[in-house]
Amino acid sequence: MNPSLIIGYLLLGAAATLTGYALMNYQRNQALLRRLQSHHARVRSIVQKHRMDLQEVRNRNKLVEDTVAGGTTAVELVHRTITTVTFEAIDRFSSSDKVKENARRARMTHDEATSQIYRSVRRTNRAIHVLANTVLSEKARKRLRQHVARKP
Repeated sequence: MNPSLIIGYLLLGAAATLTGYALMNYQRNQALLRRLQSHHARVRSIVQKHRMDLQEVRNRNKLVEDTVAGGTTAVELVHRTITTVTFEAIDRFSSSDKVKENARRARMTHDEATSQIYRSVRRTNRAIHVLANTVLSEKARKRLRQHVARKP
């Protein structure tokens, strides 16, 4: 047999072996890539779920804050209406100027005090909800970090 033909067959055999090896590596890498993509999608889904949970907590917190603020405003309006009617009745039906003057001073003091109280309630409500948002956000982030750290 011709030596160049033998070398050609050897090279062809080597090329076929290397091609087979490359094909096996390709298939193994494809399987690994599918597993990696699957894991990535699973982690992304978990992260998205945690983000949605955090957003839901924030929305509920905001709803509670708005409800308390709206309730405070409603109570304040009813309170002002009652005090207005009361002080106007005293002013209208009192025959003594001294009583009327005392009622006016009492009304001014009352209005100022209640204004400060309702302002304090609103400010406290906001502060509590800012604090709650901070605590809940940090807890959610911590849970997410722990969950992601556990999954290889």
